[in-house]
Order: sequence, then C-alpha cells, then structure tokens
Amino acid sequence: MFNKSKKSIGIEVNDHSIRVVELEKQEKKIAVSAKSELVLEKGIIERGVIKNSNLLVKSINKAFAQAEPQSIKGTRLHFSIPDERVYTHIFELDSGLGGLKNRALKEYRDNIPISEEDGIFVYKAIEKDSKNSSNSFNVVVVATRKKTILNWQNIFEQINKEIELFDTEGLSLYRTLHSEYQGKNILLVDFSREIIQISFFTKNSIRYNYSIMSGFNKLLEEVMKMKNIGETEAMTYIFHDDQSNDEKGGNLINNYFEEVGLEIKEHIEYYNSRIVNNSKDQFTDESLLVLYGEYFQEKIINILKSSLRNSNVVSFKSSEDFNDLEQKYYRCVGLAMREFYHKWDKTDPMFISGVVGNEYLKIKEVSSRFFDYKNLFKVVLLASFILTASLVVWFKTSLIRNSQVSESEIENAVEEINVVEEAPPIYTDKMFIVVDEIGMKLNVRASNSTSSEIIGQIEPGSEYELLEEKDLWFKILLNEEFEGWVSANYATKTTKNILLND
Repeated sequence: MFNKSKKSIGIEVNDHSIRVVELEKQEKKIAVSAKSELVLEKGIIERGVIKNSNLLVKSINKAFAQAEPQSIKGTRLHFSIPDERVYTHIFELDSGLGGLKNRALKEYRDNIPISEEDGIFVYKAIEKDSKNSSNSFNVVVVATRKKTILNWQNIFEQINKEIELFDTEGLSLYRTLHSEYQGKNILLVDFSREIIQISFFTKNSIRYNYSIMSGFNKLLEEVMKMKNIGETEAMTYIFHDDQSNDEKGGNLINNYFEEVGLEIKEHIEYYNSRIVNNSKDQFTDESLLVLYGEYFQEKIINILKSSLRNSNVVSFKSSEDFNDLEQKYYRCVGLAMREFYHKWDKTDPMFISGVVGNEYLKIKEVSSRFFDYKNLFKVVLLASFILTASLVVWFKTSLIRNSQVSESEIENAVEEINVVEEAPPIYTDKMFIVVDEIGMKLNVRASNSTSSEIIGQIEPGSEYELLEEKDLWFKILLNEEFEGWVSANYATKTTKNILLND
C-alpha cells in the first residue's frame, strides 16, 4: 500500500493564495508534518496565468519558510495545475485497448480547444467492470498547454525545487474524500473564488467534469458594491451574517446560489441522458452531492437542497487522518497522497516531470541529459557498414592467397564438417517488463531514484529484459550496451522462454 518514501509535498497556487502541505508516513498512518498558507498580492496570478514571476518566486519561497510547526525543506513536489488552465474529457471505449492512442488523439482534437502544437495531453483507461472482464473502458483525458507546464517548472527551478508531477485540482480533492463516500455515485461540487467545478464519480473513476460558472467572486463583488464595504466584510456578510432583516441582501445571496443550483441540475440531467447509459451509474435522489468550499455554512447547503430538491446534499468529509486539518488544505493533501498510495496512478492521469509529450521539459539541458537513441542507431548502422566492407575486402584477398589449396585438403575439411553433430536447442526462462499503457512515454533514469537524471524514454507497450528489481524500480536492458531504471509503478513483469543457442 505504501511507497518507501517518508515524506511528500503537495502545493496549490491560485490567484489569491499559495498553500503547501507536507505529509509524513508514521507507522501505519499518514500525518501532516507541516503546512503553510500565504495570501498573494493581487495581480501576481490572473486566472491561473503567471503575471509577475519575480514576486511569485519570492512568495513561494516565503510560504515554504514560514510553514508550521517547522519550515518545509523538501525539494521535490506534487503540483496542481490551476483549474482554469486544464481541460478534462472522458470518453468510452467498448472494443478493447487496441488503437487507444489514436482514439485518444482524435478525442483530443475533437473536444479540447488547444492546437496540437501548443497542447499536451495524458490519458488513463479504466476498465468499467473490473470483476467481469468486459473489454469496455472509460478513458480520462487531461490536457493543458505546454507553456503552462514549462512556466511553472521554471518558477520552481529558480528556488531549487522540482515539480515531480503535475496533477489536477478536482482529482486531488477526491483522493482526500472519506472512504464511505468513495466508490459510490457522487457529484463533487468544488466552490472556489475563481471557478466552480462539478465532477461526477462512479467507482473511484471520474465520468464527467465541467466548469459551470465563475466562482463566488461574482457574488462577492456585488455585495461589496451594494453594501459599500471591503472584501473581508463582504465575506463575513455572505457566509456568517444573518440576512433575515436585510431583504435586498438576502435575495441577492439566495438568487446567486439558486442560479448555481439550476446549472447543477441541468448538468445532472445532461449526465444521466448523454454520458451514462447504465442506470446503476446515473445520478439519482439516492446519490450524494458533496459540497466542497472552505467558506460554506449550513445555510448555503440548505439553499442548494431547496434549489435541487435533493436532501442528499452534504458537506465535504475528509478521511479520518485529516479530521483536524482545515478544509482549505485538502487539495494539497490529495496531491501529496499520490506518493504513498499508488492505486491512484491507475485511474488519475498526471504529467510526469521531465516530459511534455515528446519534448523534454528542461529545454536548456536537452543536449547534456537526454540520450537520443535514434542517433545511436545511425552511428551503429554506419559502423556496421564500414566493418562489413572491410570484411569483404579481407575475404577476397584471403581467397586469392589461398587459391592453391589441394583438392585432398578440401575433401578432408568437408569430412570434418560433416561429422559435427548439431547441438540440441537450449532454452531458459528470462524476466521481462512490459510498459503499461500510461498515455505517454516512460522516463528511463540513470539510477533507481526520481532525482536521478533522465537518460531516455520508452513507449507504452514496449518490452525490455529485466536485469534487477530494487525498491519499486526495474533495471532494464535498453540495448546491447545501455542499461537504465524505470519505475515499477508503470510496468508489469512477465516471463519468456528464450532459446540460448539459436
């Protein structure tokens, strides 16, 4: 269940704040060892786009330094791409995994508004019914712009930290959800200031995701204008004050959340009629609508219950390990958890640090760190040609020099050849690994550590001889001369019977 790492860091950066959580493995549970929140100045980030990199670098550094109860020293991070910069698309595959890569590319082209030159996507295929092999899959595609990943990578490199993987906010939040909710048909509604995300889940797999409208900044601005008050006072008014004696203000708040409820209701109808074709996966009155938002009070839940006419609207509940943690840190917890619970690697796409599609992320280090096997092949081919030509010349010269061999010598040689018995075939079992269908190439590293340099990449479905297994890593034979290490989380061992004396 657990990886051997002792600590893991999850970080979320949005328009208004930076939040960091460090998790630590303690005996049989995972605990928060440090946490930090820093409010960002306005204009540093706008709708997930970096506007002032210098101030952002200083702010992130400060967030790590001021963490409580102690500063966070780790350098390898799990980072969530801001929701505004991510597109999620889910499609069904009912004829097995053949042609998955081409189908995923077609779905990307048809459904995601980013050109192939500017964008990058990853995908995961999740079997619909794991108990009965049905050859039918839900495929989750996550996409963003290459420059989004490159820009964030550059920010963290300036403070000597490395983003190990890029994740998404919605999926990271679901990982923190209490186990009694996971595995059921639920609708997770994530309210933030910038955006409202709705995500339908069945059996731990996301089935539909959509940004229904802008976040409650819209409501906040209207209250500030109506009451002529500042942002802090407006927050208090919306989420804490009693508006029973303020009809105008009460109506404004109620109308906003009723509008949200109406949009949610429309997407429930769309989901049931267009997305799922199995009644057991549909969102019904028995299903749960789980509401996440760090500012929510009971009155907001009651408004949505009334608007949706669904009594199963509940507040977000985390797993027991994090009951005492403020809700605002839950996404960071979900990010860091991937280090310890690799079951999520089978269902949740991620962008692995080091690669954007077929491009190496650290562009400036391509020449020194990225090994080009196509060039190696060309060199080997040229060398083979030269060697073959040399052998031909030598062989012809040898024939001329030895043309006076006697006929009796030739007959004796033939007799010797004829009496040599053919050796029986000898077979042996050898271990190989097959790279899992992870939606992207798998990094090959110089040693068994994620901090080791990347020396190449191998394709999903490709097969390599296994030389050694150590600490959840496979050492493989890339070719006759080169060896490398790949993560055991993304490859499967297999045995083959090999002919030795062919």
